[in-house]
Amino acid sequence: MASVEKIDDVDARILKDLLCDGRQQFIQIARRAKVSEDVVWQHYANLKKKGVIVGSTIQINYGSLGYGGAASFFVNVPPQYERDVAQQMRKIPGIYDVYRWGSHSCLWAVSDFMKTDQVDKVKLLIKKVSSVLKLEVEIWTDIRNMPENLSMFDKLHDVSRERMAKEAKFARAKPGNIDNIDLQLIGKLKANGRATFNKIGKELGISTSTVIRRYNALRSDGVIRALIQVDPMKIGYLSETCFRLTINSEADLANLSDAICKIPDITAVIKTIGAYDLTIFAQVKSLEHFFALEAEVSNVPGIREINPVALNQFPVFPYPGEHMSTF
Repeated sequence: MASVEKIDDVDARILKDLLCDGRQQFIQIARRAKVSEDVVWQHYANLKKKGVIVGSTIQINYGSLGYGGAASFFVNVPPQYERDVAQQMRKIPGIYDVYRWGSHSCLWAVSDFMKTDQVDKVKLLIKKVSSVLKLEVEIWTDIRNMPENLSMFDKLHDVSRERMAKEAKFARAKPGNIDNIDLQLIGKLKANGRATFNKIGKELGISTSTVIRRYNALRSDGVIRALIQVDPMKIGYLSETCFRLTINSEADLANLSDAICKIPDITAVIKTIGAYDLTIFAQVKSLEHFFALEAEVSNVPGIREINPVALNQFPVFPYPGEHMSTF
């Protein structure tokens, strides 16, 4: 288990601000933290040295790239074949990764963002995998992705929960206008969201000014959002959890989603088509915290059923190239 690092107010300010905008200038962070820019640089370097900050990436609005959404594939298998089936499924084109789902013999495969006909092809390939007993599919449509909505930032008194929820909403990307150079730039930033524009320009064979102009256009049009990545266990989050919800009425969806987004440590709310209406992801500090989150979500008016599942923690949060908020 990773050791939990002590996070002071300056550290918290740096982490929160760079989870909102990974390319934010340090002088801006210094002003909010009421310290010098040198102090911010020192704290940032220390957070990297301790392994709290482990990288940087971007969120992407995949709709602007022509994709309809992602899919979850829930597969039941005999316990003795779980590992083998997971390995076979990881070889299927379009599968992002495969995880153990809950405590029973169920695997959860997450797709890359793809078009509807591609989802059907993945379904057929999964069914051909030996030992697959049952397959259920859930399509992700819209998402609110809020990695900055962590309770450790409650100490930053100028940032209310309501403001955090509001900051998580981004304008829908304008269709079209994405060419091959934009796609290459997006690929570079997905691997390193804080890569210098000069370095990217040299690698792509274009001028630094062109990189800056295209980055600013992609950002302002709601196509990408830069952010750092952290090791959740280093800041006290020992597990991730998922709550799958059915709701009483579609008419309640907007207000219900707003209420859920105000709950600290809820990091994503996803509209789904399938057995459930919403899928929620949260960062969890302990078993007691898990039950407290479940109770708080259950108390939101309009929820008919809640199905919680504990997930293994990963040393990188958020994952590279996640979908940015679309509603």
